[in-house]
Amino acid sequence: MSKLSNRCLLVVDDDADTRLLLGMALEFEGAEVLTAASAKEALDLLAWRKPDALLCDFGLPEVNGCELLQEIRTKKARVWQRIPAIAVTAYDRKQVLPEALAAGFQLLFTKPIDLDGLTAAIAELTQSKVCDLIHSKAVSALGTEHSRAVEKA
Repeated sequence: MSKLSNRCLLVVDDDADTRLLLGMALEFEGAEVLTAASAKEALDLLAWRKPDALLCDFGLPEVNGCELLQEIRTKKARVWQRIPAIAVTAYDRKQVLPEALAAGFQLLFTKPIDLDGLTAAIAELTQSKVCDLIHSKAVSALGTEHSRAVEKA
């Protein structure tokens, strides 16, 4: 089983090469990857899909990564309030880390990105979600089996 199997990730970066590299690397690790070039595109994607984690460029034009995360976290549905979020940036880590953490990002990776470290971080941040998914499938399967047994009785 791949490190990121059963995970859907949203990668938001205005740089096409970064989106492509992250998308390919994370798909190689088993993730389903959605990509967006802007905050608007990301919000449009979130209208129809809930990813397990967000990877977002800190320095997006127009609406930066912190503003995007704050907008996502203030959506009415509780499901958005705790989405794991990782910021990526080409800026100096020491300068942007306090702002990224204050905005709600759990981690910050600087470009060029350590893909092994990023993969491990995503796996850790989303581990409970995968456990919940496996548990709910197991409960569902048990419920189905239990229902069949009751019907036969």
